[in-house]
Amino acid sequence: MVDTNNGDAFPAKLLIQWRSIHESFLHQEMRGIAPPPVGLITEVAVRGGPGDLASRKLSLSMLNLVQGANETGKSMLLDLLASPDAPHYLSGRRWIDGLSAEIRWFDPNPRTLHLEAPAGQMRLISEDRSTPVVSAPYRAIVVRGSQTSLRSHRDLARELGLSEQLFIEVLAQVPQRVRGLVIEVTQQDSVPIVRLDGLPGPLRCDESASFGRMWIVFLECAIALAQMCSDRESTLLLIDEPEAYLHPQIVYRLFHLLGERTSRFQTLVVSHAALPADVRRGWSEFEFKRRPGISESSSLHSQFSDRAR
Repeated sequence: MVDTNNGDAFPAKLLIQWRSIHESFLHQEMRGIAPPPVGLITEVAVRGGPGDLASRKLSLSMLNLVQGANETGKSMLLDLLASPDAPHYLSGRRWIDGLSAEIRWFDPNPRTLHLEAPAGQMRLISEDRSTPVVSAPYRAIVVRGSQTSLRSHRDLARELGLSEQLFIEVLAQVPQRVRGLVIEVTQQDSVPIVRLDGLPGPLRCDESASFGRMWIVFLECAIALAQMCSDRESTLLLIDEPEAYLHPQIVYRLFHLLGERTSRFQTLVVSHAALPADVRRGWSEFEFKRRPGISESSSLHSQFSDRAR
């Protein structure tokens, strides 16, 4: 079948993706674990859009970093990828007028979802049919939040689309699943109490909590949730500019952590900072060009060196 018509119907890239899925299936089967759901996002292609997002085609892997300055379309790309599972990320945006994009994945057959926004009205086209509702090809977990929107564990639950009780249950599994900075989770008066490695005192996840520490809890809980979701459905973890809220050394540790924990789900991080050389292995990197007048963002190494000085 592959050799028919010079193999044109089965390009090498598709065969390699099928092989990757089959290897994952066998690996889980040999360990007595139910195999992960079939499906990976292979490409997002934008034909019309704002900033450097327009006329871009990104071939995604398991670990992806989109780096660039403000006003280049990084966060808009994140919204675009989240929209099939959560349409509110695109609806109402001023910049979607004229947006035209395609998200491609396989399950294991190649699939394409078209996103169009003529006159600013979002439209999804699946299998050549326009529809207001589409069966999402993956679960999108978005890590994004401001200092005013993340003030308690209830806010974190809302951002992750979880009930308060389910959020607490997921958070309780973070120390064992993620093995990052969250090393212990308890409860007091129905409020999670978190102990973070190397940081003084317990963190009570309510309005008294430090925003930076709440962001650490948010990130690691999202990683644990992505692991759980990937047991039953294709999952994409989207992280928006962690360096805006965290110390560079913690962001550096985050990239290491994602490299170790992203095995059954895909991850895409948008950031001002480039990846340090010693964590680049396994990551696909994309640079969105800076507009004139915006200074270059420094790498994580230079940020950390400046802070150390």
